[in-house]
Amino acid sequence: VYQIDGRTHSFWIDPEYDLVVRYEVHTPRGDLLLEAESSQMVRREDLCAPRHITVSFPGEGRRLSIHYSTLDLNAGDLSFVYTVPAGAHSSSR
Repeated sequence: VYQIDGRTHSFWIDPEYDLVVRYEVHTPRGDLLLEAESSQMVRREDLCAPRHITVSFPGEGRRLSIHYSTLDLNAGDLSFVYTVPAGAHSSSR
């Protein structure tokens, strides 16, 4: 737990993977500003990464979820082609 600019930053570490699996930021009054979670860890040799990441902003009613169906760590051919699922909702500000 760290205090930065009056906000409380909390980290939860998975000891098996040495990765952050949960992160929260609270206002000085204790209101939750941001919550991030990672799960479905993948291990490739000596590298680990989450296949699922969710970031929420509860006060604003916003949430972003990313799920990798396949995951190559430090791949030589970097391709960022993706498709948005039919049921997904997107908005721009």
